[in-house]
Amino acid sequence: MSGWSRASPDLVGAAVLGAATAWGSAVSVRHGLKGEPLGLGVPGSVRIHLLAGLGAGLAAPWPMTPLALRWPRVVGLTLLAGTLVEPVTWGRRGRSPGVVVAVVANLVAVAVLCRPSPDDRRRR
Repeated sequence: MSGWSRASPDLVGAAVLGAATAWGSAVSVRHGLKGEPLGLGVPGSVRIHLLAGLGAGLAAPWPMTPLALRWPRVVGLTLLAGTLVEPVTWGRRGRSPGVVVAVVANLVAVAVLCRPSPDDRRRR
């Protein structure tokens, strides 16, 4: 049995979210994609937004990763909502292979964070 198969599902979810956030951050900085949920923006550069914990067009705020260890489904659903309300998700701020991979990575993180845990199956 490998180490990943014994790892806590919440830890795996947080790791996937961390990887998606890191990739999304790099792509957002490279393409200058600030977070603009529903078209509303905050002044400042993408780097400042990321350091302040605001996230970016393709990256969840970094404080969400440690929160995923405690509340994975809440963080997963929040990530889904955040991804859906960003204009870059729908191709309105630029499209490149890196952008597509970042959006898909966020959706994979949502799926991993929101999946049923072994504890849920035992309660039935």
